[in-house]
Amino acid sequence: MNNKILLFSFILLLFAINNNYAQKKDPYELGDTYMQVKQYQKAAEEFTKAIEKDSKNAYGYYKRGVAFLYMNSFDAAITDFTKALEFAKDDADCYNNRGLALSYKGNLDDALKDFDKAIKLDPGFGQAYINRGSAYIVKKQYDKAIKDFDKAIKIDPKNPEIYLQRARLYYLIEDYKKSVKDYSTTIALGIASSKIYYNRGNSYFKLEMYEEAINDYTKALELDPDELDALNNRSYTYKLLNKTKEAESDKTLLDEKKNSIFTPFEDINFKQFMSKDSSITLELPDNWSIIYSPQEEPDRMEFTISPENSFVNSDGIVVGVTIGIIKKLSSKFPVHNETEILDFWKGSLDKSNEDMLIYKLEWQRHLQLFGHATILNRTTIQATENHLLFGMYEYALAWGDNLIYLYYQAPETNFDYFSKIFEKSYNSLKINNHKFGLED
Repeated sequence: MNNKILLFSFILLLFAINNNYAQKKDPYELGDTYMQVKQYQKAAEEFTKAIEKDSKNAYGYYKRGVAFLYMNSFDAAITDFTKALEFAKDDADCYNNRGLALSYKGNLDDALKDFDKAIKLDPGFGQAYINRGSAYIVKKQYDKAIKDFDKAIKIDPKNPEIYLQRARLYYLIEDYKKSVKDYSTTIALGIASSKIYYNRGNSYFKLEMYEEAINDYTKALELDPDELDALNNRSYTYKLLNKTKEAESDKTLLDEKKNSIFTPFEDINFKQFMSKDSSITLELPDNWSIIYSPQEEPDRMEFTISPENSFVNSDGIVVGVTIGIIKKLSSKFPVHNETEILDFWKGSLDKSNEDMLIYKLEWQRHLQLFGHATILNRTTIQATENHLLFGMYEYALAWGDNLIYLYYQAPETNFDYFSKIFEKSYNSLKINNHKFGLED
């Protein structure tokens, strides 16, 4: 079977909450149901109904604040959490969530005060310690961050993510022994990626434990043969140990990979690609090519940009980006604002990937582009056992009444290299408001 993954055409599927749910009279119950299916705007509307019935009920403000938080409406979330605290002054969850909203807005000093209050009210609140520790890192108060991660580990000692964060922090402050220990614990608790072995190898290297460093670089390369940094560092470490033959072998292999497989990022020439209707432009390498899918609807367009010149007649692509534009979405589907458009996209994406052998969300970021809501997913995906495991960036923008989506893909083993190209690309994205019926 062709090892290329099929082009991901964006299959729009309607999602409606079961009518039985809609018949529920309790707005809290219905609001929670909307929250579960990630329809946060509708959830907020239900919690508003609850507030209208009882304007002094802290729970209603708290629940609506959480919905606003998920919608990236941070000011509205802060207002609701603050209102909830007027009626429930000792609610640790309220302080923690208001702290998150404040930190997302960059108001770290006030965020820290809220995390402090949450912890004072509930000394066993592990997530509040993690949130406060993360804020301390941004403020470069590393000692305080370590203390918070230490406390979080005492509360939840089997959580590998806390050890991973602390391992990175220890490396940053040059405490390499503790960094090695925390990376080892992270691996023992079930997270064992090529990057973690590579990073632990660097910690061993700093400790001049060169054999251990080589072992970790080798393990990183076993997990990802294109982990060029590990290959480079192993070559250098072999050289320090006077293992000239091994060092030269790695150096030769590194040069081959850089020159024949990948052009060094700094040597890539980028050019601007434009959609057929001139509504969007973005930058990608100048040796990539563009192909349009058949346009079945006047308000919908999809095209692909890829380095594979033969992909026009193939089953799909290995590396590239598929870009889709759907205009006037509310005329086709029950969406009324940008938040609902993104909720609709997320639900459609989840449904489209139900039949995949693997579909894993590595992380998700809620962003803003010129005042418009966006979502960026980093995922790994595998269609069947006979297909490659791919890394992807799934980027969706709600632009007025329009949806723009970009699916960047490359084999997972090479994704770290291509991610630099992809990140430059989506950061270069420009939108022509007039083509979408919007004013500048």
